[in-house]
Amino acid sequence: MANKPYIIMTCGYTACFKTTIARKIAGVLRAPLIEMFRLGDDTHADGANVDDNKRARRFSIMNELVDFYFKNNLPVVIDSSFNARKWREPVYKVIERYGVTDIVWVVCYCDNIEVIKERLKYRGANPDMPDSKNQSLEIYLRSKREHNPVSEDRLPGGLEASIIMFNSELHQVTLTKKVTPLAGTVFDILSKSAATGTLNIY
Repeated sequence: MANKPYIIMTCGYTACFKTTIARKIAGVLRAPLIEMFRLGDDTHADGANVDDNKRARRFSIMNELVDFYFKNNLPVVIDSSFNARKWREPVYKVIERYGVTDIVWVVCYCDNIEVIKERLKYRGANPDMPDSKNQSLEIYLRSKREHNPVSEDRLPGGLEASIIMFNSELHQVTLTKKVTPLAGTVFDILSKSAATGTLNIY
């Protein structure tokens, strides 16, 4: 997967294995990884709600990093929620600017609220975990309310993204849109990891 920039991005609700998946993919492909939680805290002081201004700063830094990697002809994997379309549109512009055509979304979800509660409880008890402050159920519920499906996005320049759905409760992987060699590789990575039980970090 070297020699030509590509981008793989996670999208989805809180506590649905996005970080685990992004790390797995980046590790196998030996691609640079951007982890949003490392770009600054985006919660209010109470830890129960997201601060949109802080979140906007994180996405601004992320887009600068994507620009840097593409400028240096490097691929990138991004670990983020990307729930609202407004956060995705700026990175689409960077993608178009550099003529990157290999685009893969991995949409992570879990519809079992009891499983989510257990994951948030686990996260809150382990401060070293990514985004450990985001342990409020309200943050999860807000991420669901604000979710705009990536399948409905209109990418600039007629670009089209591959979409892989990952059910983090059942560990089911489905490739739903635009089968490409890169998307097939990502699908295989996740399918094998799920089958062998190596996707078990919240």
